Amino acid sequence: MKAVWVTLALIIIIGSMAFLLSYYGTRPDPGEPVPHRMPVACEACGKAYIAMVGRQPAKCHYCGEKAVWRAKKCVECGAIVPVVNEELAGLRCPKCNGTKFKEVPARELEEP
Repeated sequence: MKAVWVTLALIIIIGSMAFLLSYYGTRPDPGEPVPHRMPVACEACGKAYIAMVGRQPAKCHYCGEKAVWRAKKCVECGAIVPVVNEELAGLRCPKCNGTKFKEVPARELEEP
């Protein structure tokens, strides 16, 4: 009976260690951005879609270039443009030259 308890304890300890190693192995390094779903636009091919992105620029699902950035929608004409720098200052719409942008609703974009 004692051997059964020892075996059960070893299984629990090994299972706990495997869980902790897999959990901490999938966590991002300290200071790294946590990947999350967001609207993105590719600077190279112009595609806009929803993707899991952490560090930017990310790799485009469609063209394979490392040119995917967070996307914003032009208030004036509705074009979806990549935000290359973190600030919206200086960002202009390529279609209408507008300077006002808003968040892109997720329902307007597809997931690849």
